[in-house]
Amino acid sequence: MNDDLVIKYFGIKLRYPSYIKLQISCVIFLIILAIASLLFGGESSDYAIRNGWWICLLLILAEIAESMWAINKAKKEKATNT
Repeated sequence: MNDDLVIKYFGIKLRYPSYIKLQISCVIFLIILAIASLLFGGESSDYAIRNGWWICLLLILAEIAESMWAINKAKKEKATNT
């Protein structure tokens, strides 16, 4: 589909399939971290550990929004270059 699409991620140029794999792995990591925080962080006195599950959910939403923005930006750049 978009195999020739190049997306910049923190200054690194990644092809579309590599970028999607990176984003999926980030989201999976954050989901695992949210579940662990929800299960084991309830008795902690540290605010970030006790409430880490919803912080991770907010980070997942931010990661998805950033991915959509970066993909749309790369599509616009590709359209103007061709």
